[in-house]
Formats: sequence, structure tokens, C-alpha cells
Amino acid sequence: MKLVKWAAFLEGEVKGEKDIEIQGLSEHSREVQKGDLFFAIPGKEKDGKFFIPEAFQKGALAAVCEPPCPSFPGNYLLVKDVRKALAKAASLFYRFPTKKLLTLGITGTNGKTTTSYLLSSILEEAGHPTALLGTTGYRVGGRWEEAKNTTPSSLKIQSLAAKALYAGEKALVMEVSSHALCQKRVDEVHFQGAIFTNLTRDHLDYHGSFENYRQAKAKLFSLLPKDGIAVLSGEDSSTPFMASNSKAPIVRYGIGNGFDYSAKELKLSLKGSEFLLFGKN
Repeated sequence: MKLVKWAAFLEGEVKGEKDIEIQGLSEHSREVQKGDLFFAIPGKEKDGKFFIPEAFQKGALAAVCEPPCPSFPGNYLLVKDVRKALAKAASLFYRFPTKKLLTLGITGTNGKTTTSYLLSSILEEAGHPTALLGTTGYRVGGRWEEAKNTTPSSLKIQSLAAKALYAGEKALVMEVSSHALCQKRVDEVHFQGAIFTNLTRDHLDYHGSFENYRQAKAKLFSLLPKDGIAVLSGEDSSTPFMASNSKAPIVRYGIGNGFDYSAKELKLSLKGSEFLLFGKN
């Protein structure tokens, strides 16, 4: 697709040659391939604009960045928000793969990894081959890849989702971190369901306050469609806030009475846990 069409899709402005044909997308200068559109993501330590010369040297045809336009010679696409632009571009480039998978997200301070494994196992047993993205790695088509982040970048997510489809998988289960939500890595992921485990006072060094941290987590539920489902811990004080951000129906779970789904007669041992599940269905 030509740069001018990318500009229209991303609501940006081209500075330079408009009719160049973009062959791929990249977000790290060291990974740039010839013909790429390079996204210069602002960072805490270094602005992505710093790496534009290296990206051009490796064959990038243009760079996406936020104003002002760099003085370094080359083709540029100026946008209001590079992270948002990358999420949109990645989704289009890989043909919206998360729309074609049963895509489920899990967020919370603790329990994301365990929940992701349990959910993936249930789906597999039900006959739905499932890709898994999380802290321990990224599993697609039965193959594992080391995880650099609990939730990969928006470009990586869409790439892995496309690979999952190609491998014949039907579902995608992913841990969704507060950092990823703040950094818009999942903005263009089409979640059909989301799970909230709990919220404690962690990661405040990044978010600055508990309220900011809670707001970041709640964003996942704002991404759900009206025909999706939000599965929330009925025992956490932040659950009402998560629920208030969801357009999707709410299901609450917990131990004891008063929930949509309740675990009773709980038995814990070194071999695992056992309980009776009571619910609507």
C-alpha cells in the first residue's frame, strides 16, 4: 500500500514522496527490512526519532513520528500518536486477525498466568486449538517463543495472531498488563471476553498512583463489544469500577454465596485444588 494511503488510514500528513509502496512495518531500527514503514515510538529514555537515520540506512522508505518533523532527510508520516498509529497499522497489515479468533484477555495484579493456562487448557479440551501469550512465553501452533514482555507490542500481537490463524488455531488467550494498556498495545485487538482477577498496590512506580493503575486495568473492559463478556472477581473492591467501564454483560465469580458462579467445598493440597462449582447453567 502506498504511503499516501497509509496517511489517509492513520489520519496523518506526508512530508516527502507520497507514492512510495510500503512493503512492511517495523518498530525497532535493528529489525528494519528494505521497504518498511518505520514507527519512531517515543520512549522514556530515548525518543524513537533518534533511530530514524539507522532505519533509513537499513532500507526503511519512510518513518512515522509525531511533530515536529525531523530535519534528517527522508520521507515522513506525521501523526498525533505513534503508538495508536502502530496499533491501527498492524491490525490492517495483518488483515484484522483477532476478529477471526476467539480472543480473550486476562488482567489483574496476580493470577494472570495461572488463569491463562487454565483457560487455554479448557479451550483445547473443548476442541478449540488455542494460542497463548503471556509471561512465560508466546505459544502459537504448538511452538513456544520467549516473551520479552508479558503482553507483546501491538505489531507483535497482530503478527502472532495471524500466525495462529495460519496454524489452524481458533482462539487466542493473552495476559494483558497495565503497561500494555497504557501504551496502547491492545487498542486494536478485538476482544470477545476479558477476565479480572484482582488489584493490589503494585507497579505504582510506573503509574504514579493506585487510581491511575486501576484506570489502566479498566481500559481492557472498555474495549469489549456489547455482545462480549466481562468476567470479574466478586471479591475485589475494584470490581465495581471495572464493571462501570464495560459495555458487555458482567459475570461475577467468587468463593461462597452471592456470585453468578461460586466455588464451594474447596479443598487445597500440594497436588492441586478441588471444589464444586455452582452457577447459572
